[in-house]
Amino acid sequence: MRWVRLAEGFENSAQFASHVGLGITAYSQYENGVRLSLDAAIKIANKVPGLTTDFLVRGREEGMPAELRRRIEAAKEKEAAELAPEEPPIERPSVTRYGPPKRPSP
Repeated sequence: MRWVRLAEGFENSAQFASHVGLGITAYSQYENGVRLSLDAAIKIANKVPGLTTDFLVRGREEGMPAELRRRIEAAKEKEAAELAPEEPPIERPSVTRYGPPKRPSP
């Protein structure tokens, strides 16, 4: 769900919920994994050109325009990049200069 919202240019879930005619609480639940009702899927698909209820309910992309599929994939990649942990800095071995070897004490 989140990727569809981001693909449509809505950074704010409340704005997208209002745009598609859903309450913010219900929409937030859908974004957080609650199964989407068929009524909600129809409302969303009717407001997003090219989006299918089959994609919303089953994740099937068949029948959707290539441009919409591309925008959804770009939203997925952007979100994954933002959520990826930063790579730790590369540790470089310290260079130590040694003086003349120490002689054992008598």
